[in-house]
Amino acid sequence: MAYYQNRTQKTERSCYEAALHLLKYRGQSEMEMRRKLKERSYGEKDIEDTLGKLKHYGYVDDESLSEDVFRAFRSRRCYGNSYILQKMKARGLPCPYRIPEEEEKDNAFHVLQSRCKRRKTLIRYGST
Repeated sequence: MAYYQNRTQKTERSCYEAALHLLKYRGQSEMEMRRKLKERSYGEKDIEDTLGKLKHYGYVDDESLSEDVFRAFRSRRCYGNSYILQKMKARGLPCPYRIPEEEEKDNAFHVLQSRCKRRKTLIRYGST
């Protein structure tokens, strides 16, 4: 019973603690962090101080995060440059990287081939 009472009581976190809590789940860009802290009603000065501290300790690093996000999208082998660029822009990340055109064509062919195989399987078993 006490567990549930503690979960329902809202505690006041400092802006820095809230930022660390957000970083616990995944890397955040500076833009994402700023937006999420504003949504939690922290003041502009608190947000700036927090972001300065996070950058100083290397917890918020847009260039490193950009490289990691690009590498993750590329490794899935089903996304093209324009999709990756759009997703990274939405997160406020720079995207100086590009998938080579030949690799992008191979990825598109691979996705198309796998979808055709799946479609044939569905038709074979009576589903359309």
